[in-house]
Amino acid sequence: MAEDTPELPLPDRGATLVMRVMPDDNSCLFRAFAAAVLPGDDLSMLELRSLVASQIQEEPDVYTKVVLDNRTPDDYCRWIQTEDAWGGAIELAILSKHFKIEVCSIDVQTLRIDRFNEGSPIRCILVYSGIHYDTIVQSPSDPPHTIADNPPELDKRVWDSYDDDILIKAQQLCKVLQGKHYFTNVGEMAIRCTSCGWVGYGEAMAAGHAQETGHYDMVEQKS
Repeated sequence: MAEDTPELPLPDRGATLVMRVMPDDNSCLFRAFAAAVLPGDDLSMLELRSLVASQIQEEPDVYTKVVLDNRTPDDYCRWIQTEDAWGGAIELAILSKHFKIEVCSIDVQTLRIDRFNEGSPIRCILVYSGIHYDTIVQSPSDPPHTIADNPPELDKRVWDSYDDDILIKAQQLCKVLQGKHYFTNVGEMAIRCTSCGWVGYGEAMAAGHAQETGHYDMVEQKS
């Protein structure tokens, strides 16, 4: 998919809008966020996971068992600090608040925009494809601005929060991705429990298995 990522010309900005694809390693949310907010920083994925865990422990009244997918804060914090744990809305809410940035996450399947820490003066834009996160960037380019061939180091990764035009353009890019079926229907995908080998289909079955067994380490079952 990295070789077939759609690019959207932004002639009025002298640039091209493109999605930077993150590795498929269960840390894609943390990588996508770091690529946007912490470019060139040596903050590791483990440190970002640790930051999330610390915030959960500091606010037990906010991050209750109900909020944490029926896991106790201690269990959730242990889980999110493992390399196999997928991040999601909880992590984006915590990271966006900590780094004082609005995160706009665009769901490829529905084109819905989920906003985290709304009201911050700056924003970044992530692409959510059901089980994976990537980063939207603005890459400087030459006319007709249809090819983003400059190195990622030159990317513009954050914008003023009042810049709604860039958000509209990002949705247009995601619509192209939608047409390429760059998403996974999490309601139907096969999921395997790494603790006992159980295999089920969809988030609902996985949640039921977790509640019955206390096993929360799940991965996509590759066909």
